[in-house]
Amino acid sequence: MAFSLTLTPVDTTPFRAPRPTVDSHYFPQFSEFYPNSAYSLPHAPSEPSLPFVDYTIPQPSFYLNTPFATPPISPQQHYAVRPEEEIFNEIVQECQEIELRSASYTESVSSPSLTSFSDPESPASGYHEFQEKRERKKAQNRVAAVRYREKKKMEKQAKSSTIAVLSLKNQELKKKVADVSGEIAMMKKLMGEIGILRT
Repeated sequence: MAFSLTLTPVDTTPFRAPRPTVDSHYFPQFSEFYPNSAYSLPHAPSEPSLPFVDYTIPQPSFYLNTPFATPPISPQQHYAVRPEEEIFNEIVQECQEIELRSASYTESVSSPSLTSFSDPESPASGYHEFQEKRERKKAQNRVAAVRYREKKKMEKQAKSSTIAVLSLKNQELKKKVADVSGEIAMMKKLMGEIGILRT
């Protein structure tokens, strides 16, 4: 029996593993983290850097420079001392206005219009009556305020006069005390001299 041996040539080149591919969509900065790596990615264009824009809104200052801005009012501008003649004239004028309003109201009540007879509960008549009551109330409040101010003024004047009278009495009493003290000192001196003479 004869055997035949066949020899086949063998490839002696070293084995190289296939180079893996990395998707640039998931790892866009792979080359930056691994600059010396054997794996490379295709060049992808870098996105242009946008400049930083400050969106801070400045505070509005035109409100402070408007011509409508008025300076604060001092307390002296709120309270002004009015003369007595002006207050008296104001009281007389308000009394005349009240008399005129009451006279016109009595005339309107004594001679009612046809609309009031036809419809006594009409909105116009109710509104007119409401306005009349409101005006009368305002006039009464003004007169009461004027009377209150006059009353306070008279009370202040009375207190001032009382203070002046009491101050004069105080001075008189102090003078009497000084006189009595001088008399007491003189009597003590005389009593001392009399006692010395007796001894």
